[in-house]
Amino acid sequence: MRKFYFNGLLLVIFSIVSAAFTVDAGNNVSVSLIKSRSAEKQDARIELDFFDQREVVKRFAEIEIHHQLKDASTLLNIDEIELNLFNDVQYSAHVSRSDKNINGSVSLIALLDDVQGYFTMATTHGNTLAGIYLPELDVYYTITSNPNNRKHYLIEMKASDRDILEGAPSLIPELTEKDYAQQKQIQQYLKSENLGPDDWANVDVMVMYTSAALQWGNNQGGGIENVLALAMANAQLVLDNSEIKMTMTLDHSQEYTFQESGNSGNDLGHFTNSSELHQLRNEYRADLVSVFANVSDVGG
Repeated sequence: MRKFYFNGLLLVIFSIVSAAFTVDAGNNVSVSLIKSRSAEKQDARIELDFFDQREVVKRFAEIEIHHQLKDASTLLNIDEIELNLFNDVQYSAHVSRSDKNINGSVSLIALLDDVQGYFTMATTHGNTLAGIYLPELDVYYTITSNPNNRKHYLIEMKASDRDILEGAPSLIPELTEKDYAQQKQIQQYLKSENLGPDDWANVDVMVMYTSAALQWGNNQGGGIENVLALAMANAQLVLDNSEIKMTMTLDHSQEYTFQESGNSGNDLGHFTNSSELHQLRNEYRADLVSVFANVSDVGG
């Protein structure tokens, strides 16, 4: 990026990185991730003041993402992506899944070709949130946006420097007679339909998010709809990597009026016994309910 001053007016010129959108002889559609990128920067204290992990940022740049990756009509047909991140960081990846969910968010999962790595991305209303993880290199890139001006940034950090909370022991209640009856009913259904472990299954997921999670998602997380879509994409990536024949579909999402107590175990007990959540689960026929909360005691 070059800066020029004319009579006190600052003009900022971005370098054009690529305008590639190609179809090869095998009809594979390929597109570059980044259309334009500013010069890379290291001091994130001011420009990334919205990013809560700016103290561990190694470098960053303002970017423009190719519109083909933000539009469902073209994204769902893309086979390969050129990850033209920085001048010294270039990777190619092939798309394993792409999707448009019930909220209108488009997402994709791609696997890097020449190194172990994963790329997940979600876009809602032109706003994009993405992650590129290279575990063997201990490198993580994220793409997120400033909530005030909607500018997008590519950010590099060490993967081990990310703020990841340790999980707490699972709170698994003892099975009741009702639980055993439901298990028997499921087993009978599978037998009647001649279904087994080699058959694909789909899990419909309802996601509720607290007011604090909504605020964090919109102010620091690239938009709550993108947070949900990217979480679903990452969950699907785990299933695919584990060769589990299961897909996860976002069935419904909405804000849940609840104030976190600071003890996630107690909060989980509240969610588990909430008649409101059970009613919504039945209404939307969800197989699984997940509650997104803004907590600092445990992860998982």
